Formats: sequence, C-alpha cells, structure tokens
Amino acid sequence: MRCFGLSADRRRCRAEAIGSVGYCEEHREELDRNGERIRQEPDARGERASLLSHWRPRSDRDLIPDDARFNVPGWLKRSPVPAVIDRLLHDPNPTTRWLAAFTLRRRRDPGAIEPLWQTLQEDPVSLVRQQSAVALGKIGTLAVIGPLVEALWHDYDAGVRQACAIALGNLRYPTAARELAGMLEREQAAFVRWDCALALGQVGDRAAESLLSRSASADRAEVVRHACEQALADIRRRQVPR
Repeated sequence: MRCFGLSADRRRCRAEAIGSVGYCEEHREELDRNGERIRQEPDARGERASLLSHWRPRSDRDLIPDDARFNVPGWLKRSPVPAVIDRLLHDPNPTTRWLAAFTLRRRRDPGAIEPLWQTLQEDPVSLVRQQSAVALGKIGTLAVIGPLVEALWHDYDAGVRQACAIALGNLRYPTAARELAGMLEREQAAFVRWDCALALGQVGDRAAESLLSRSASADRAEVVRHACEQALADIRRRQVPR
C-alpha cells in the first residue's frame, strides 16, 4: 500500500508504507516530530485489522458530531461496506455515487479511506468529491489528513476546498495548521479563506497568530477579517490557565 503522507507539492507520497502503520519512514518521522503519534499495538486478527486499528479516532470523545440526515435507498443502506465502495467508485450515476459517499460518511469505517481518497482525486462531479471530503472528515483519524490537504490545495472546485477546510478544523490535528495557514494566504475564494481562518482557530496553533492578526486587518473580505478575529480569540482563550 502507498504511504498516506504527502510530497512537498502536497500530492500523495509515492513511497510504499512500512509495515502496518500506513506511512513510509520519512512521513512517520515527520508525524512524530509534529507530535502526532501513530499507535502500534499488535492485533491478532491480522495485518489489515492491525493497520485499521491505527486509524481509529483517538477516543470516542474525538468523534466528529454528524446530525445530517438524508433519505438513502434501503438497498444501499443495507449494503455492506465493500458493496457501497463499489458503487462509489464504479456506478455511472453521480447521484448514486453521492449517496454512496454519504453512506460511508455515516459508517465512519477506516477501510473506506483509500476509496474516498481515490474519489477525491478522480470523480468528475464536484458534489461527489465534496461529499467524499466530508466523509473522510467524519472518519476522524490521522490518515485522512493526507487526502483532505491534497484536495484543499489542488481541487479546482471551491466547494470541495471549503469542505476540506471545515473537516480539517473539526479534526483539530496540529499537523494541519501549516496547510490551513498556507491556504488562507493563497486562496482566492473568500468563503474558503473564511473557513480556513475558522479552522485555524479550532486547531489552536499559536504559530498562526501573526498571520491571523495580519489577515484580520488586511484581508479584502469583511467576513474573512471577522473570522480571523474569532480564530485569534479562540487560540488565545486556550492559553488562559483554568
């Protein structure tokens, strides 16, 4: 399996993952330096099960809330995950692919990360890609950072980029802060910058304070300036001793 890290140009790493951790040695060390530890408990059910055990949310408290409801056809709702993935990747009807992504979003199965990433890279319909980004965010594990950051930087549709920024903010992994800050500086769509700013506030990385301060006074969109102010307040509130 290929590494779940990203290259310098924020494309998926071409190296093979080492063992059952999902990352090549370089990206594993990088995550360690950033404070994102990959758990490595043995799992008697086999390597695949062991791999997925590293991709579960850090605890039940880390599950991203999801109150979205949609009328999914019963045949799809009752389908096992592999059958839903097959619909996501191969069904010619974009509505069915969207419904499959939504179903995977509700399942939160780490085994869907790889096909959801493939959909983000390849599906021609932006709404399907957008729903796939949301689904990745709801899975809520470290392994979804790669696909979300890649799409945040490279997807041509602003709605998809916005979904990625929201997901990264909800996940609150420190390793995403640099990517969100970079997009806040380069993004042209105001509502994507807005969500990048809010996401930085959720992540809470103090290294983003200077950028947020500049953008709070200099960004050309009022909503983005207000979002930067809110993000700064969120970051500083976390620094106050309780």
